[in-house]
Amino acid sequence: MNRFLRLTIAIAKGLAFHQRQRRSAMFSLTLAALAMVFFGTFLLWSFFVTHPLFFALYWLACLWLVICVLLLAIYDLLIVVRRGREEHAAARRKFFKDID
Repeated sequence: MNRFLRLTIAIAKGLAFHQRQRRSAMFSLTLAALAMVFFGTFLLWSFFVTHPLFFALYWLACLWLVICVLLLAIYDLLIVVRRGREEHAAARRKFFKDID
């Protein structure tokens, strides 16, 4: 359990601090969700008709992937906005410092 927790924390730190890894994770999760929608809609439909519990679990897993993508996207948006504000404030300080 301790290894799993350390691995989870390491992955979360990587996604939180590195924009490229965060966006790669969003892309991969989006592709996985789209693949699940395609397979669930076209290839597994006849299996879903006979196994309703599997149907529910499958679409809950797909929903979980979509929620993860949305949360990562919102987090990425907040980070980008914060960095933009910081850069704007730094440029403003530099500009007014040069004027004085």
